[in-house]
Amino acid sequence: MDTTIYTIEFDATSFSADKTLLSLLQAKVCYNELSHNNKNHNNAINVCDSIRIKTRSYTVLESTLLQLFALAQQYLQPVALYCRTNSLPLPIAEKQSLIQHSNYAFIVTAGSAFELFCQNSATVTQQYFASIIGMWICHKCIQKLKHLIYLHDSYCVISPGSVDKIPIEHNTAIYSLLQRKAIKQGITINEASMFRPLHTVAGFLLAQKDENPCNTCKRTCMFRNILT
Repeated sequence: MDTTIYTIEFDATSFSADKTLLSLLQAKVCYNELSHNNKNHNNAINVCDSIRIKTRSYTVLESTLLQLFALAQQYLQPVALYCRTNSLPLPIAEKQSLIQHSNYAFIVTAGSAFELFCQNSATVTQQYFASIIGMWICHKCIQKLKHLIYLHDSYCVISPGSVDKIPIEHNTAIYSLLQRKAIKQGITINEASMFRPLHTVAGFLLAQKDENPCNTCKRTCMFRNILT
């Protein structure tokens, strides 16, 4: 099996804000998966609700988000790392009969410069919007990555923490596969299996023989799966 680690650097200016970005302003679940507990999630919900109550106008919210996105593009340095793997978590491996052998582990990050941009944002509102932008960019990169790897749309993305049977701890296994290149990109992982920079996601890209099961799944997924 080819264990080569591939690196793709994306041009942040090639991403255009669209309705999928703006729709996150109305998402009921905010960045729940940015923390291994619910502290950040609850804070995000409170911030989100507070912004809505004070502003009362989605037109104003959308305009503010778009303005910040234009500024954030100067700091975004999205990168994807990936390699082929047979080291799938057991709940996925049990369904191997439905999955082709073209399985990939990946890590996508918005970059360290963007992390500093988020931290240095002047207001809580700007920090919240910057977080939306960071996770949205990660999802857009994952979508581009799957097009680069596969020749068809039959695929599935599974991220640790967004499926009950694939806990966040599997981030550590993915990181171990890609660690050599991840370190060069400034990506680290802590004991709670959370990445730094914060706007970094990992998962498995699985080629499917049939239709994408994500399209028929009735589970209400967390933030990572709003866009996939």
